[in-house]
Amino acid sequence: SREHAVLQQEYARLVQAWKQKMERLGVETRSLWNVDLHTGDGCLCWRFPEHSILYWHAADEDCSNRRPLQQVIEEHDPDWVGI
Repeated sequence: SREHAVLQQEYARLVQAWKQKMERLGVETRSLWNVDLHTGDGCLCWRFPEHSILYWHAADEDCSNRRPLQQVIEEHDPDWVGI
């Protein structure tokens, strides 16, 4: 129906606007509500509905291999902690 098509267009517009806003902030959008923030040696990883950034994965991996951020900090004491 026409109403359905209008809703689909509005949804696509909102998703594209969100993606562009994330990219302006320097965030890589992996998929809708799944983003990476590059740290140099890897990525801080966030997925909806998480309330904060709790995971990290190596730069050559994706979010399926993410590890708890606290564990990474304790094991490696990365340079980007405390920035």
